[in-house]
Amino acid sequence: ELCNPADVIKTRRQAIQLSAAKSQFADRTFLASLRLVAREEGLFSLMTGAGPRLAKVAPSCAIMMGCYDLVKQVFQELRTLRISSS
Repeated sequence: ELCNPADVIKTRRQAIQLSAAKSQFADRTFLASLRLVAREEGLFSLMTGAGPRLAKVAPSCAIMMGCYDLVKQVFQELRTLRISSS
């Protein structure tokens, strides 16, 4: 999941809505805002905050996959017990 450029633009647009100041992002489309940031601040600015995001997402995915495997194993054992008792 690499959606950090979208998060950068989304966050900037949300900040504009909360402030009274007019911004260069106010009336632009998403793609126009993306081009503006890339042109004025460089492509790497679109990856601002990627490190903390990965630090959050990686453990979350590991926990989710571990839980999925555990629940899958429990249901398979229940199914085996139900079939063998029939």
